[in-house]
Amino acid sequence: MKKVIAAMAFVALMCSGALAAVSAGGVEINATNFPDDTFRSYVSSHFDTDSNDVLSDSEIASADSIYVGLSHISSLQGVEYFTALTTLSCYTNQLTALDLSNNTALTTLQCDSNQLTVLNVGKNTALTRLQCEGNQLTALDVSKNTALQTLWCSGNQLTTLDVSHNTALQTLQCPSNQLTALDVSKNTALIRLYCDRNQLTTLDVSNNTHLTSLNCYDNQLTALDVSKNTALTTLYCYNNQLTALDVSKNTALTMLYCDNNQLAALDLSNNTALTGLRFNSQDVSPLRITSSGNTSYPYQLDFSDYMTSAQTANVTNVQGRDSSNLNISTSRSGRVAMFTSSPASVNYYYTTGYTGSAGSWTPMPVTISGTSAPTEALTLTASPSTVSTNVGGTATVQLTASNLQGTATYTVSADARAGATLSGNTGAT
Repeated sequence: MKKVIAAMAFVALMCSGALAAVSAGGVEINATNFPDDTFRSYVSSHFDTDSNDVLSDSEIASADSIYVGLSHISSLQGVEYFTALTTLSCYTNQLTALDLSNNTALTTLQCDSNQLTVLNVGKNTALTRLQCEGNQLTALDVSKNTALQTLWCSGNQLTTLDVSHNTALQTLQCPSNQLTALDVSKNTALIRLYCDRNQLTTLDVSNNTHLTSLNCYDNQLTALDVSKNTALTTLYCYNNQLTALDVSKNTALTMLYCDNNQLAALDLSNNTALTGLRFNSQDVSPLRITSSGNTSYPYQLDFSDYMTSAQTANVTNVQGRDSSNLNISTSRSGRVAMFTSSPASVNYYYTTGYTGSAGSWTPMPVTISGTSAPTEALTLTASPSTVSTNVGGTATVQLTASNLQGTATYTVSADARAGATLSGNTGAT
């Protein structure tokens, strides 16, 4: 009987001693607690301030941020010890699992571009920013994350996304998933909504009156009402099935890409702030192709038929495409575009240089002042470029116009330093 009691007393003493050691001694920085070599090294160099290979309570409490992106880490086991953590940035690693159930103080989580198939943020109710794009998530529950202001979850395999509890959201980025529906009616604080490259057939943004940017391209939308979104500056809705688009209330729009739809009309008369525009002329009217009389570019289109005169003046690039959506060699002369073959569609660009799936477009430079047309095509050269004569003498300069389509007015100025004058200093070619 005495032996039994003595044994029990010894066990009790050992247990109480072990608990005291954990409380007073902290967390050892070893392969058991931190199995990933890189993460263990990071913890040691950033948080073990006394270099004793043990994290004390004070060292743990002072660790509020971890930045280990692009570090080839396969496991973040041990992150659970950092209960005061508010920021965890672990993007572009090889993580297949991430347990953050103890990190309840987190406000920012960047775990994008990993190999996560599951992400549980139910205990992380303080989160205001969550970036988990580029993983393999098939589901994402953010119903407990009511403080979220930014959610990036693009490039996953989500078929549904419920953001009805996230009423503080200002940015929602969920492109390149498999969403067939998206309800943002409760997200009245939204400023930026990017839901492109999904399978949406409807999208109601009537409650999102603070929206400034809406990307909903590459979906299956047949209708889009943006009449309540008067703050919109950017609208990318191309590659859908829209048959109508009313942007008359969107007077702040600077960028509108609505090409490759089935638009029967497009009125841009109220959108005087536009600096970037893409649409297909086939969207708004059958192409009125006529003969140009130019053997190199025998087909032509007057694109002022499809826009106002002010918008026509701001067009910087025109590109014809065939029925397979391949580029046709195109030349522009003022408001007229000419083609080597009859185009099936024509895209217009307001931007000074646009790079995208259609290719890169750069306007030809204007090389002469006072041209009436065509500013992009004409190149005027003088030979010789400089001359000298005796007082009262004359000199001849040959002006040559190349890439000319039509008529252009040019101006030639004399060298005032020599006190020279030049007759016939204006002309047409």
